Amino acid sequence: MAQPQPAPGPSRATSARNVNAALSSGDLTAAETADMMDQRMEIRRRYPSSTHEGRPEPSHAMAAHALEPAGHVQWGKLALSVGLCEAVGVLGALALRGERLAWYRGLEKPRFAPPDWIFGPVWTALYGLMGFSLYKLWDRRDQPRAKAALRAFASQLLLNASWTPVFFGFKSPTGGLAVIVALWLEVVETIARTRKVSPEAAAALLPYAAWVSFATVLNASIVSLNHDRPRESRSTRT
Repeated sequence: MAQPQPAPGPSRATSARNVNAALSSGDLTAAETADMMDQRMEIRRRYPSSTHEGRPEPSHAMAAHALEPAGHVQWGKLALSVGLCEAVGVLGALALRGERLAWYRGLEKPRFAPPDWIFGPVWTALYGLMGFSLYKLWDRRDQPRAKAALRAFASQLLLNASWTPVFFGFKSPTGGLAVIVALWLEVVETIARTRKVSPEAAAALLPYAAWVSFATVLNASIVSLNHDRPRESRSTRT
């Protein structure tokens, strides 16, 4: 009597596609990922050409990311990212010495100008959110889109750091307005590029964009209200 033949299993191409799709998803636990990697090695051993059929296999960076447990946070990278952004705020605060604050308080300001004490807490929170976004981009830095987003992020952070020395250091609301308009444009560009990499990181930048928008209107209003104010000579600047 003829022995019954086992039911045919999936083709080698289908098996390779299934394994590669599972690894690319990044939703596996460490144990499941290790099992999938073993399966892929077995497919490679038995069918050397199978990994070229169907979907391309994930990159080394993607495979390494898949080995991490879901929800894994690299706390060192996160701390460095937040610390870098917060350092920009600290440097700006150090530049605000008493005489410069007195000059700012003497300017005509619109009614919607917030009290001075609110800027510190708001910027501290915003720099923290910026650090989170930087961490998410840094974690995906091997992706071409992430590299472009990181370049945009670095540009906006440089402009952010430049505003205080221009506005307060040179006592130039007009110069500050030029910087903050460029900053606003770069923040919009950064969010657009970041969204292609991590929607979560892009969402974390939305409060920052809203505040920069408000600060731009405030800066423009200060320029308008003080356009006929005589500029102080360079010798009186400290």
